[in-house]
Amino acid sequence: MLIGFTRGLIPAVAVVVFVAGCSPSINEKEKVIASTAAVCQQGTATAPASAAEVLSGKEFWDSTGAKLSGTMAVGTNVNGADGSASFLISQGYYDGTKTCNVSDSDLIQTNIVNGVTILGITGTANLETHSACVSGNQTGCVSSGSFPTQSTPATPPAAGDVLSGKQYYAGGAVQTGTMTNRGTFDATASFPGAGYYNGAVSNLPNAADIVFGKTILGVAGSAAGADPQVLFYFDAESKSATPNKGNGVITYGASVAAVSGIGMQENSLFFSVGWDWMTVPTSNIDPTIGTMGFYFRKGNNDPGSYVHNGTPDTGPYFAFLNAFGTDELSFRYKNSDTTFTVSNNVTVFVELAWNHPGNSLAWRVNGGSWSETTGLSGAAPTIPNLVIGPNDGSAPPTYFDQLIVANVYKKDLYSVRHKTDF
Repeated sequence: MLIGFTRGLIPAVAVVVFVAGCSPSINEKEKVIASTAAVCQQGTATAPASAAEVLSGKEFWDSTGAKLSGTMAVGTNVNGADGSASFLISQGYYDGTKTCNVSDSDLIQTNIVNGVTILGITGTANLETHSACVSGNQTGCVSSGSFPTQSTPATPPAAGDVLSGKQYYAGGAVQTGTMTNRGTFDATASFPGAGYYNGAVSNLPNAADIVFGKTILGVAGSAAGADPQVLFYFDAESKSATPNKGNGVITYGASVAAVSGIGMQENSLFFSVGWDWMTVPTSNIDPTIGTMGFYFRKGNNDPGSYVHNGTPDTGPYFAFLNAFGTDELSFRYKNSDTTFTVSNNVTVFVELAWNHPGNSLAWRVNGGSWSETTGLSGAAPTIPNLVIGPNDGSAPPTYFDQLIVANVYKKDLYSVRHKTDF
C-alpha cells in the first residue's frame, strides 16, 4: 500500500488511500474513504440479503459492490373477519407497535355462561342442568345409549286406543290399554260395539242364498232362484240336464255344446247344426203373465233362431225369433207381435214380458227402457216347454245362456242375472 502526500503546509488532513488489492470492478469513488481506516469490500456472503429482506427505504451493497434499496413493507394493524377463528397476516416488518384483532358478533354476555369470562367479556347466561337418566323413557333428564328419554308424540294414545292388557308409555309412566279384543266378527249378530276385530268374519251368508250379480258382505251370489218371483232359472254354463230352479229335464240336440269364445266372458250354449234344438220343460211357467230373460248372440250368417212354445207358426203365439238373414227380432204373444233389431255378433240380454189379463206385451234390451204393446186380443197360449235353437237346416253360429222366467209382468231380470256377459 502506497501513501503519498505533498510538500508544504497541509491545512487539513486529507488522506487518500489507494486500495491496491480491491477488485477493479468497484467504483473508483468508493475507493476514497474519508477515514484513516481503510475498508475493502471483498469476499462472498454465505446468506446474502435480497431487496425483499431489507426494510423499504434502506440501502445496502451486495458482494459485487452494487448499491441496492430494500423493499420490505412496514406492517400495519390486522383485523380478522367476523367469526373467523384464523386468518392470514400480510408479509412485512412489525416493530411491536401494531395490533392483531379477532372479533365475533356472537361474543356477547348473554351467550356466555354466567361467571365465565371469554376474551374479556363476562357471561350472564344461566346454565340449565339436568341429571343423567337412570331408567328408560324418563323425562327431564339427560339421555344416554342405555337410558333414552321418552319422546312426546303429537297425538299420544289414550288407554282406549291400545289393546286391553297391553302396556305403553305416556306421561313419563307405564300405562295399560283398555280396548276390548272382540276377535272374529259374527255377521249374524248385532254389532257388539267398538273394539279390536282380527279381520275374520263368521256366519257369512251362503252364495246360494244371494242372487246372481249381487254381493253381500263380500259373498257373490250364485242363485238367481233366490228371488221368490223367479219360477225358472237355467245357467247354461254347465249344460246340466236339471235347471237351477224349476221342474223337468232339459234335453239337448247332438251338436249343442257348452263353449267359451267369440269374446264371451264365460261359457254359453253354442248351436252349430241346423234344426238342432234344446228343449226346456216349463210346467211351472205361467203362460198368462210373466217375464223371461236370456242372453242371446247371433253371427253374420245366422239363418234364424227361435225361443218358442213348440207351435211358433200357429196361434195363440208364444215365440221369440230372429228373422232369417236379418238383424230383426220379434216377440209374438197371443195374436200380436212386436219387432226390434240387434246387430250381428253383439251379445245382448233380452227381456220379454207378457200379460194376458192386461192384453199387453213388452220387451227391452240390456236393462234399458221397456217398449210396450197394448190392446192385444185372443186366448192365452199354452207353454208345455220352450224350444230353443236355430230355425233352419243351415249351420248357424247361435249362442244362448242364462234363461230366467218370473211370474211378474216386466220383472227386472237384468238385475237378477248372474254374469255381465255370456
